[in-house]
Amino acid sequence: MDSRNNQSEGVIQFRFELRSASASDRVDSALLARLEASRQRLCKAGMVGRSANRYGGYAFGNMSVRDPGNADRFFISASQAIDAPRLDATAWPRIDRFDTATFHACVTGDLPPSSETVTHGVVYTAAADIQCVLHVHAPALWRNAAALGLASTGRATSYGSPQLARDVEELLGARVGNQLIFATPGHEDGVFACGAQLSQTVDGLLDLAARAKALAP
Repeated sequence: MDSRNNQSEGVIQFRFELRSASASDRVDSALLARLEASRQRLCKAGMVGRSANRYGGYAFGNMSVRDPGNADRFFISASQAIDAPRLDATAWPRIDRFDTATFHACVTGDLPPSSETVTHGVVYTAAADIQCVLHVHAPALWRNAAALGLASTGRATSYGSPQLARDVEELLGARVGNQLIFATPGHEDGVFACGAQLSQTVDGLLDLAARAKALAP
């Protein structure tokens, strides 16, 4: 499927091949339960979801985890699905391969992957210890990123773009510790959190968001 070069929230900006999934290709029940618990926490905090008054009504935010059975692959939330009351295994397509040079991905699943797939893939390729990536929309955290000491991508860097992939590679190369949380000034309200443990990464993100709200005017 070819995407259109459109900067609207949620529009896929890379090419991908979608191969049908069998039951063995889908995320297993234990990992699915952990993903759903974390997604519900982020939904409750308003960091992922959908609102008629935000971003043109598109769903916002996405999540991914490295495939426990093959570290070169990862599962990511399907495009425009993050706001569903519940996500089952069919809503987590598996990214088998991706190419940042051609902006192309090979996907196994039932639904198209998130518009931020390539950015997530760059993280997993650059950092073997990272096991999950969360992309949320948190206005207070985004506005106060500098005050909180967060790293940031370029101000002119748009979401889902080749430049964003390059910026993220640079941030990963300069990180300290086993977690990275950074803001995307060129993508309104966008914040990424990357870590080794899903629940702990959500904890860290929610803690920072609470601190940011205390700083907000």
